[in-house]
Amino acid sequence: MQPRIVSLLPSATEILCAIPGGKQLLVARSSEDDFPVDISHLPTVIDPLLEFTSLASVDQKVTEKMKELGTLYVVDKTKLEDLCPSVILTQDLCRVCSVDLMTVERIAIEMNPRPTVLNLSPVCIEDVFDNIREVGQAVGLVREAEEYCNEL
Repeated sequence: MQPRIVSLLPSATEILCAIPGGKQLLVARSSEDDFPVDISHLPTVIDPLLEFTSLASVDQKVTEKMKELGTLYVVDKTKLEDLCPSVILTQDLCRVCSVDLMTVERIAIEMNPRPTVLNLSPVCIEDVFDNIREVGQAVGLVREAEEYCNEL
């Protein structure tokens, strides 16, 4: 059976879609995904809790919401379960950038079948190449991911 991938992070979506054969495995994305443009029809499973009207309000609103809820995002658990992903791509570098890893893992544990949660948290360029390979491994496109790394 072909893997079903949900990406909760725009950079992970871009990695998956850059690997030959990866884009057609994507079944859902975050609301912040805007590239590649031809995935905009896919459902979103993560939405921000805040909208900003000015740059001046960003810091204040982020600080207040993090203090109140500990997150800036909400995951549509029902929609995620209905999509039945085999792999969820996420990150653990920044709780302001996307939903936190612990929340994703907590949701995944309750799903049946349980998806693999792949945490992509690069801190240097070598880590980005490792993440490309890890995504390739997780979705069954090892050779394609390696070829993409070699192209870069």
